[in-house]
Amino acid sequence: MAFFSTNSKDYASAIQALTKPEYTSKYDDTISGIMDKITNKEPFSYDFNADPLYQNYKDQYTKLGKEAGINAAAAVAANTSGYGNSYAATAASQANQQYLTQLNDVIPELAQAALNKYQMEKEDLYNQFNMYSSEENRLYGQYRDSVNDYYSDYNNLSSGYGTALQNEQWQAQMDYQRERDQIADQRWQTEFDNDNYWKQLNYDLSKSKGSGGSGAKKTTTTSKTTDANKANNASVIAADAIKSYGAATQSNLTNGVNTSSGRPFITNLLNDTNNLNNALAILNMQNLTEEEYKIAYNNLVKQFGSK
Repeated sequence: MAFFSTNSKDYASAIQALTKPEYTSKYDDTISGIMDKITNKEPFSYDFNADPLYQNYKDQYTKLGKEAGINAAAAVAANTSGYGNSYAATAASQANQQYLTQLNDVIPELAQAALNKYQMEKEDLYNQFNMYSSEENRLYGQYRDSVNDYYSDYNNLSSGYGTALQNEQWQAQMDYQRERDQIADQRWQTEFDNDNYWKQLNYDLSKSKGSGGSGAKKTTTTSKTTDANKANNASVIAADAIKSYGAATQSNLTNGVNTSSGRPFITNLLNDTNNLNNALAILNMQNLTEEEYKIAYNNLVKQFGSK
């Protein structure tokens, strides 16, 4: 049986479809009947009185004997001018006896013929026995071949099933490992992106702080303008960070607290998907005055809505 598949389920179905051959003798009853005839056959014996062929001979020779006796008696009477005498009776008896003797001589031949017939019948029974036994053996041999084929197919399919199952398990392990590697790569990329994000954010914050410090010596009017610019820059930095990386990315940011302005940094962003909250968290990291914070806060509320 030629069968190949890379799917263990195909092998399992093929194994279930196999049917073990069963044997039912075709000639068992016939062979048993012939064997009974051979075993129970009576030994040879001959009774000529029960032989129909002998009866045919007997009727024939008796008739011929009577005819011969009549003819012999008639011939003697003719020779003696028609006078019956003992010679005629003797002649008739002798003629009849000759045919009876010939009848008795036939008995050994008939007995031999009966023996030959008996032996032929017995030999015919043995021939029949041998013929049916030979055919029965041939059919049983075919059955045994089919049984051997069944076990050969079963073993081959079982081996194929084991190989296919092992390959599937190996492939499943490889797919699982590949998936885990992809997750690890994604996690590494996320950490890498977050690291770059924080570096860029710190850089932007440092620039923002630098521009704010340079305006400290200006007039009051100039100082208020600078405060508004600094607040606007801070809100832009926070808003851009949220728009660029999204709330999901922000949930991976490192927790911390900034108390420089008296406003605590939101310490748990892992489950916070509100953009405003995340933007305010980034805003809190910047060194803003109360007035600057209010301006930046209002800007963020306009973009993301209230909490």
